[in-house]
Amino acid sequence: SPHLVPLPRAGSAATLLARVVEHYHKTFCERPDAQAYLQGRGLVDTGLWRVFKLGYADGSLLKLVPKTGELREQLVALGVITAEGRELLGGCVVFPIPDAVSGDCTTFYGRGLKVDRHCYLPGPLRGVWNYQAAQSASEVVLTESVIDALSCLQAGIMSAIPLYGTNGFTGEHLDALLKSPTRRAVICLDNDEPGKQAALSL
Repeated sequence: SPHLVPLPRAGSAATLLARVVEHYHKTFCERPDAQAYLQGRGLVDTGLWRVFKLGYADGSLLKLVPKTGELREQLVALGVITAEGRELLGGCVVFPIPDAVSGDCTTFYGRGLKVDRHCYLPGPLRGVWNYQAAQSASEVVLTESVIDALSCLQAGIMSAIPLYGTNGFTGEHLDALLKSPTRRAVICLDNDEPGKQAALSL
């Protein structure tokens, strides 16, 4: 079918977001400019691109979604499509962020390809990117952003987990750590005044 299939029941946000993840990832794999953005930041491990289903929002999702109906309404409610009919993360490399228990996608982090832009889906910041690290590592590295964590993974530091910025340590981060064998957390934030203050606070 040329359309995303409408969900079989209400409340299946995870199923719908999973379909959006697949579309964005397929788009990323077909866009040399999106790949070049990460390569320009030194992120060249294509295996990590695949494992974390990195994506790119180029506006093509709008062509797959009917102009009216339940599917569009659900995407608008989730914030993937704005009330004005745009893709919220249009022009962004997209990082799906999963729930630390179910593994289902809970939100997206978008990083502007041509404009210095940071964007999440509306609503509370949920999910823990690379939560799997806390399930098995005795030590985790807490970074300021997803891109910082991805840089750590590429360097072989597989236990890196990003926060939502300097003040973005959430209850879900804490819960994931408390339920894990982790005994030590290394705080690896930017070496600037906000980063230093946040490290002290953490």
